[in-house]
Amino acid sequence: MNSPSPRRRSCSRRTSRCSASRSRSRACALYRRAPADSAARRTGRSASARPTPRSRRSSERNADGRAARASIAGRVTPDGSFQALVDSFERRLHDATAALEALDARAARAPLAPGKWSRAEVVGHLVDSASNNHQRFVRAQLGQPFVFPTYDQDAWVALQRWNEAPWPQLVELLVRFNSELARLMRRTSPQQLRQPRFPHNLHQIAFKPWPEREPATLEWFMRDYVEHFEHHLRQAGVPD
Repeated sequence: MNSPSPRRRSCSRRTSRCSASRSRSRACALYRRAPADSAARRTGRSASARPTPRSRRSSERNADGRAARASIAGRVTPDGSFQALVDSFERRLHDATAALEALDARAARAPLAPGKWSRAEVVGHLVDSASNNHQRFVRAQLGQPFVFPTYDQDAWVALQRWNEAPWPQLVELLVRFNSELARLMRRTSPQQLRQPRFPHNLHQIAFKPWPEREPATLEWFMRDYVEHFEHHLRQAGVPD
């Protein structure tokens, strides 16, 4: 039997490579569709909604990224010091404790508006957030990927019936969990804080989404946590 010519062997190799490339592309396409479905569930948008033009999506992502960087880096701690952030977080937690403890249980369980959470449910959500982010902050420092599980905040609040929890104990749980997070933040080394992390899924799980294609840092993610905490305290009527 005659051996195939060099040109035929080259074509055969190219065909194999192309087939493999097409297979990888199909697999990646299937993988990329999953986060879109998750995002639709989190945001309440329909997965069948009319797609936004690519140029507009790109512009919106860039704008979101700039807003996230400016908001977290500048507004939480104007001097930019991470230790100042932790100091501010602990003071805010102390002040919020007094304000929340002054509420009676009936006021805490009343919806903030028709169809909205009560203050007790807002505080319960902050406990859930602390629980999830404690895991994330620890795992990130153990060298695990900067890609973390999401959670359905409404389902967590409903399942745990935070509105029925004893109000003083719920406030105490909020304080204890976040005090531990503040301690963890303070003990995190500068190297861990500033190490670029990629890939990540902070475009899906952060309060102020970080651009998907830009490396993130643990410091930014911790600042984002504090921003989220502040947002919900204001929602619960705790003054700045």
